[in-house]
Amino acid sequence: MYYTINNNNNKFKPSYLFIDIKEIKNKHNVIHLCFQNSNLKEIPNITEFINLKSLNISHNNLTKLPHLSQFKKLNDINLSYNKLVELPDLSNCINLDIINIHDNKITDLFDLSKLVNLKKIICSSNLLTKLPNLSNCINLEYINFSNNNIYIFPNLINLNKLQMIYSYCNSFTKAHKSIIQCKKLNYYKKYNIYKNINILSDLLNWNINKYYYLHIMKYYKNKLITLINILDYR
Repeated sequence: MYYTINNNNNKFKPSYLFIDIKEIKNKHNVIHLCFQNSNLKEIPNITEFINLKSLNISHNNLTKLPHLSQFKKLNDINLSYNKLVELPDLSNCINLDIINIHDNKITDLFDLSKLVNLKKIICSSNLLTKLPNLSNCINLEYINFSNNNIYIFPNLINLNKLQMIYSYCNSFTKAHKSIIQCKKLNYYKKYNIYKNINILSDLLNWNINKYYYLHIMKYYKNKLITLINILDYR
């Protein structure tokens, strides 16, 4: 386990190892806490770290978390590879730009509408059946909701900065038309139909020549009965 302090020097922020969080002095100067691979079943009291910007609690045995809404400066939270069944409400952490909850047992996400600075969401390999409204996350660039039980493809309206989407291994049968607005997509397998459990049987004839940044488009392992003519876009 280690922590990083802010010494008002942007080029060098020293990190220090710790065994017991009580060892850490000047907690208000700590900007990064890492408990990765610490075999934790619960996290220690971190309420005094009021200026925390990054929190990594990945690869543990956590089943629940305390309230974290007091960390107004938090930019990055990594809760991946735990046993969480629910998340605390992070909607007041308005400076969050990365949320990683990969490989847990989460069935529902909190309201994301206040997180206008959010750039990256990784919620893959959970038990989600739907995603919250993303329309206010106007700075979102990357989203991975693969390996869930999502049956309705999310509405991507207003997500004009979105560049990468991963959606494979879910249960939806159609993508939302709002995806046509995401003209900056450069990796999604743009309309990623890969290995959806309830497999897509139809593909809308969207004009893909509008996707100027699109590099990769994959359609394998499906039961498509119609397909757009991509030869026109060579």
